[in-house]
Amino acid sequence: MFRRLTVTIGFIFDIIRDLAGSLRSRWQRFHARVVLGEEISAVGVDIYPFF
Repeated sequence: MFRRLTVTIGFIFDIIRDLAGSLRSRWQRFHARVVLGEEISAVGVDIYPFF
C-alpha cells in the first residue's frame, strides 16, 4: 500500500513539474514578444506520415 502511494505521489509531482516548466517557457516567450518587442517564430513538423 505504501509503495503504491509513493508511486502515485511521484507521478503527480512529475506532472506538476512538467506543467510548471511549460508555463515558465510560455511566460518567457510572452515576455520576449510583448515587453522586449522580439519576434519569435515557431515551426511545427508533422512526422506522422513517415511512421
